[in-house]
Amino acid sequence: MRIAIIGNSGSGKSTLAHQLAAVHTLTPLELDSIVWEPGKVGVLRGREARTADAKTFCESTERWVVEGCYAELTQTFLEHSPVLLFMEPGMEACLSNCRSRPWEPRKYTSKEEQDKKLEFLLSWVRDYYTREDDLSLRVHRALFDGYRGPKYLLEQPVDRAFVEAQPLRWFSRQVDDFAAVLQDRHDLVMRYRKKCIGFFVAVENNRNSSGRTHLLGFAGAAASPMYPSATAARSRITS
Repeated sequence: MRIAIIGNSGSGKSTLAHQLAAVHTLTPLELDSIVWEPGKVGVLRGREARTADAKTFCESTERWVVEGCYAELTQTFLEHSPVLLFMEPGMEACLSNCRSRPWEPRKYTSKEEQDKKLEFLLSWVRDYYTREDDLSLRVHRALFDGYRGPKYLLEQPVDRAFVEAQPLRWFSRQVDDFAAVLQDRHDLVMRYRKKCIGFFVAVENNRNSSGRTHLLGFAGAAASPMYPSATAARSRITS
């Protein structure tokens, strides 16, 4: 089970990620923890360092949930085909959540410092809907629209029942889809096998009746559906 969550600050990403991790025994990762230099408030790490940490995290566990505002970094996690959740409850909900946010020691040296920068944070949340950088609604929407894996837009707050039951439905659906793909592949192979058997029976009958084996029309009779672009050579073999 792998889940990636994107959205504006205050959209509920961290809360949902922690709940999912606790209920489903997932390893959580806040992208802020690999984006910012440890022990240095407000100092960004280099792109290569944070990307390397993201790849190491994905390789270290099969069950994880990651959350953050960073679209480019999230793309690294999407290479592992998680369920992508885009949280967009609207500006007012995000602003309200930011006003009630507890102290974040990774970002601020004290609660007082955090409170002093609240107005800046609220302004940044509002600008999410109009700016065009990596942490904007426009880029998050493009990431969500372009992702070909399982994805869900969450515009309403989620409750405990959602956290407990919905992920199981997501991943059971993935298992069902995979099983259907395997069944289709099995059916394809069996049809090809029957076609090949029929062809060689006809060849043997032809040999027995005429003493000559003609392999004309082989491409039309037994071309593999697994390799539709291959062209079988026409030839004549005289026994």
